[in-house]
Amino acid sequence: MSRLGNNLINAGIALRPEEFILLDTITALLFLVLSSVFVPSRIVSIIAGLAGLWLPFLVIALLKKNRLIKFEAQLLDGLVLLANGLRSGLSLMQAWGVAAREIEPPLSDEFKKVIRENSLGVGVKESLQNMSERVQSKDVELVISGILIQREIGGNLAEVLDSIAYTIEQRIKMRGKIKVLTAQGRISGVIVSLLPILLGAFIFTFYPEFGEVLLTDPIGKMMLVGAAVSLLIGIYIVHKVVTFDD
Repeated sequence: MSRLGNNLINAGIALRPEEFILLDTITALLFLVLSSVFVPSRIVSIIAGLAGLWLPFLVIALLKKNRLIKFEAQLLDGLVLLANGLRSGLSLMQAWGVAAREIEPPLSDEFKKVIRENSLGVGVKESLQNMSERVQSKDVELVISGILIQREIGGNLAEVLDSIAYTIEQRIKMRGKIKVLTAQGRISGVIVSLLPILLGAFIFTFYPEFGEVLLTDPIGKMMLVGAAVSLLIGIYIVHKVVTFDD
């Protein structure tokens, strides 16, 4: 439940874990009922119910990913503001507050949470670590580690943040190059993944007598389940092939 709550926060969804589970259950039941009305098959209804159960978690994953991409895109500007604030004589939390006011969500939301926790008596180290746990970004971990190390051994924090900003900038450029190089593979993966679905829709639409065999005959039902499982495995493999970790 705690992990689900963090995922909801990272996705920008204003729901408690209990409320999301209730919504997820309603979605699964809705898919189950609709599939049983339009396609009276127990196997299809079960597959539809499982899809309805999985769909809200897919939405969370997509929203979380999009929010993280936007967050990391803003992080570079946030580091520049922090470094400039420190050079002007502000403390870390004062510079942090200036950055929180100048930048837009979602980065400003997380910066404000750090300031709020610090004002309530939470130490700087703990509040920064809490932010790192919430965001779950390698770039943020790099920034937090640099700040905490500087607080332990001393040094010029503005220069440390400049070095981290340069490193993050190079990582962003590298991600862009990887995205360009894997574009053809990703497009091919999407096309290959959609072909069985489009072919199935074509058959059921223009040749319903062939599609009816798959829904009524036990062997046909087993073939549909096997095809769905194989398709999901293929999509997962293609995604892993064209995805590179930092």
